[in-house]
Amino acid sequence: MLDTLAARLALALTRLGTLFLSHDHAQYPVHQGRSTSVPAVGRGRQPGVKVLSLPRARRPHRLGWLASVLAGATLCSVLSAHGDLQAVPTHQAPTIDGDLSDAVWSAAPVCTTFTQREPIEGATPSQRTQIRVLFDDGYLYFAIRNHDTDPARMLATHMRRDDRLFEDDSIHIILDTYNNRRGGYHFGTNSLGAQQDALLLDEGRSRNEAWDAVWESRARRDSLGWSVEIAIPFGQLRYDEGGEGIWGINVGRRLPRDNEEVYLVPPPQSFGFGGGFRTSRLASLRGLT
Repeated sequence: MLDTLAARLALALTRLGTLFLSHDHAQYPVHQGRSTSVPAVGRGRQPGVKVLSLPRARRPHRLGWLASVLAGATLCSVLSAHGDLQAVPTHQAPTIDGDLSDAVWSAAPVCTTFTQREPIEGATPSQRTQIRVLFDDGYLYFAIRNHDTDPARMLATHMRRDDRLFEDDSIHIILDTYNNRRGGYHFGTNSLGAQQDALLLDEGRSRNEAWDAVWESRARRDSLGWSVEIAIPFGQLRYDEGGEGIWGINVGRRLPRDNEEVYLVPPPQSFGFGGGFRTSRLASLRGLT
């Protein structure tokens, strides 16, 4: 009952924020000014594919901004028990440099719900992980703080694209943009900032690692562990037509020194070595309207 009331309150606040933010909407354009080798399947707008919309207002009303923040915080508190994430609209893009002190991130709620897959299925992670999600008219942004009580033991050796990042301290994001659990996209990066990406097919059982999207990531190591900022252009993705603004998502973290894997929604160990790519069991990324 409390969950239902909180969700309704969050929805009401979101609608209030939208009324104050703007009276008109603009479609997300395909990102221009970048060269890309992405195959047609991952490029631009296709027939039957919805382009998300976002209020145009460059100076959002303060009440609208506050309502959006309160909605995100309230809804995240409800959803976090299930590993779900809330994306919050922003009119100021974060600087992608791995420094999470950028004030723009304060508008996004922090979600920390992770569970071990390895070595002990269902156990509490040994280290804390925090995620924030923002979006604007061109990009989906992630800020991830990977706490580590012994940062001297962090491992990272791979710098080449699409290398064996699972051998490093790394973060892996799965996006099911159609929210149908049939496939999606994988984006991974390690504490050195190396990138890995792939198209996921057949519920993630099959991967096309030749697919190379154009996206940004920057990582920083410090006394608390490491942090990373990620910007994924909407123009590199295809999404289903429909107005709900909900995608499937999973976020995994690798800590190789202890052979530890933690996830928002941990795939069963029975899925085997590639279980982290599976799209049949995901959390929800909400708010992309």
